[in-house]
Amino acid sequence: MLIVFLLNKLLYFKLVNNHRIFQTMKDLHSILKEITELTTTIETQYPELYQFLGEDPLTIGADEHPEIDKKVMKDYLGSLQQVLKHYLESHKSVT
Repeated sequence: MLIVFLLNKLLYFKLVNNHRIFQTMKDLHSILKEITELTTTIETQYPELYQFLGEDPLTIGADEHPEIDKKVMKDYLGSLQQVLKHYLESHKSVT
């Protein structure tokens, strides 16, 4: 009886853990999709800005052994959004 209880607990733990991993992967995929879409927008609509993205001091994988996780990806997405926002604000046409 104890073995069945322990096996059930183990199975439950594995299911919960797998769900967390799956959710994290979904989140990372969503963030990566946003990064790709934003980068493509910058590349096609603002090519003069796109050429400088490689010189951005905040780049993914800058460390020798980077830990790429959800926070790193969100930070990178945020930095791209800020670069574009700053560019648009500083290049507003006077009407």
